[in-house]
Amino acid sequence: PEAVQTFYGICMATFAVAGMLLKPLVGFAADRLGFRTIIITTTFVAAVGNVLYALACPLVSLSLVIFGRVLSGVGAANSTLSFSYIALTVPDSERTAWMSTLGIAFPLGLALGPVFNLFTTSVHMTSGDMEVITPESAPGASVAVLLIALGVASFGTSES
Repeated sequence: PEAVQTFYGICMATFAVAGMLLKPLVGFAADRLGFRTIIITTTFVAAVGNVLYALACPLVSLSLVIFGRVLSGVGAANSTLSFSYIALTVPDSERTAWMSTLGIAFPLGLALGPVFNLFTTSVHMTSGDMEVITPESAPGASVAVLLIALGVASFGTSES
């Protein structure tokens, strides 16, 4: 049990540390290459990370869990760009409302994420003899689908 707790802690930490370390680099890249390019790229990186995280269970790979969490954290480093993007693209008269909405979205996501995971526990998908999506891998797969949709929708955004 102690080894499982330690591994769980490492999984959680890799996501947070990767995001924390990459935020300055993501901001720098957005200044050089544009918000749209970096938001789309990091969103798809996070999607790939979640796919790997979801595949780790059926493939029984602890290293895939860690690598998936690192990529997800790298992708999540784009979260600070949202506020900058709003500041640059939204008219002054609407900016406060958008900033407030975005400000509540992050903690709301943290609170509702576990609830969302409860709904995914009944998901099963097989390919041949292999269970591809299990209750354990469904949260990662579900988030990957949402991130891919967000990434595709981001193609419609304007550059700053």
